[in-house]
Amino acid sequence: VLRLRRELEGTACRGGLVFDPANEALLEALQTLRDLPSDEFKLDKGKAPTDEDLSAAEGAGMRSAAHKAAGAKAFGRKDWVTAEKSYTKALACDPVSAATVPSPPMAAASVGDETVAEAAPSTAASTGSTVVPIAAGQATAVLYSNRSASKAAQEKYAAALRDADRCL
Repeated sequence: VLRLRRELEGTACRGGLVFDPANEALLEALQTLRDLPSDEFKLDKGKAPTDEDLSAAEGAGMRSAAHKAAGAKAFGRKDWVTAEKSYTKALACDPVSAATVPSPPMAAASVGDETVAEAAPSTAASTGSTVVPIAAGQATAVLYSNRSASKAAQEKYAAALRDADRCL
């Protein structure tokens, strides 16, 4: 079984993703392997394309965000199965999270003789147009957390615990 999983990872998934890094079927198959308990199987982090390459691929963040939004809608409806699938697709599209978020507007503040920029307090009226990267893995942790909650609601407790552990 281990040899078959290794071949699936190397030849089918990563081999196909070299040519088409946006192929969601291959991305989901690779995510399925990522989701196996670590005592059963671990991905070879050195195989190309790496998870970092996949996250940096054109459109990866946008595809992931669309799946995350679909997961949030399903979660709100308490459609746990659809939420779980949507969060899995989001993780598959952007496994290490190269996501970006709007930053708060900057305001000048005086510190001694120097004027420095600092984040302005958030208000409903202030919407920053600057984009800053999220800390590595932070958005991925949110996806694992949301998917964990979806799995727990379906009473898939062992799988929910694995996802919860991944978001720490």
